[in-house]
Amino acid sequence: MINICRKKYKAKIRETEYIPEIHDCIDEKIIKCAEDSILVENILNYLKQNEREILVLRYLEDFTLEDIAKALGISEGTVKSRLSRIISKIKSRHKSEEVKAFER
Repeated sequence: MINICRKKYKAKIRETEYIPEIHDCIDEKIIKCAEDSILVENILNYLKQNEREILVLRYLEDFTLEDIAKALGISEGTVKSRLSRIISKIKSRHKSEEVKAFER
């Protein structure tokens, strides 16, 4: 009886064997997601409050330029120019490939 239990236990272990490709892929995705979150947090902390509002509304909340203009009580052209300046400011500070995520 004990031997039968041992065989079943060993068989279960073999079934749940470590598959490197799957675990490595999951780990890389989790790490990449964490790195992206840290980058976004650093960028947002670097910006002034009014710049942060525009950036969050546009890229994290997916507001249109028109909706942002209405929400902030400014013209659509002002929103466009501020977004352009904000992105230039971010690019000059963070000269990495991840910043391209803000370009559309």
